[in-house]
Amino acid sequence: MASQFERQDNLLEDCVNSLKTCKELIETHLDGPERAGELSQLEAIVKDYCLLSFNASKSSEACREVLDYFNNESTDHDVDIDELYNTKLASKKQAFSGNYPEEEIWKEVFMGVRDREIEEVEQGTSQDDATEYEEMGDSIFCSNVFTPPVDPISKMVIQNPYKSKKCGHIYDYKFILQYIKSRKSKAQCPYIGCNNGSISVDQLVKDQETQSKIENYQRNTNTESD
Repeated sequence: MASQFERQDNLLEDCVNSLKTCKELIETHLDGPERAGELSQLEAIVKDYCLLSFNASKSSEACREVLDYFNNESTDHDVDIDELYNTKLASKKQAFSGNYPEEEIWKEVFMGVRDREIEEVEQGTSQDDATEYEEMGDSIFCSNVFTPPVDPISKMVIQNPYKSKKCGHIYDYKFILQYIKSRKSKAQCPYIGCNNGSISVDQLVKDQETQSKIENYQRNTNTESD
């Protein structure tokens, strides 16, 4: 009978497999802005799963420490379980790095490789192994390309990116301007989960870096189509 930890791992693996299938369908059946928009939304979902996996890992580690505590015959078994769990969980000081391309779920969905598979390749000593690793590295590089961001209001690929100085989120200037004017003083960042409860025009700055990336992406896409 599978343990709670095994069921949790299996559930997460099923979710990751579904995300991989979504990516394959997007890349197979969509093109141009529609494809870029769907991939951008998929990236946002995968980021949520990376954070979920990180928090679940800390929670599982705390649970295992609680089990170890009560399996030890010399410990005080009158301790409150919830209080002990919260203490163990609070001791996990490591914060989420936010470096998503280094997270295993991100690698598995967008690069088609797991950390343990990379380790196996790195441990290879033969020339064949080295060649395979180089080919895998090329594949990873090609997969980890820039995807134009999607505007949270219009759900379209952003053409004129402006960034909030307060929360850092990026919007298409045309649509965020309309949004702010319609909401007036009640306008808040339209990204789900954002704590920026008050957004105004004077918070917005042109995101030239993202603009350059979008233009380069569009040029490359047009060249490939030709």
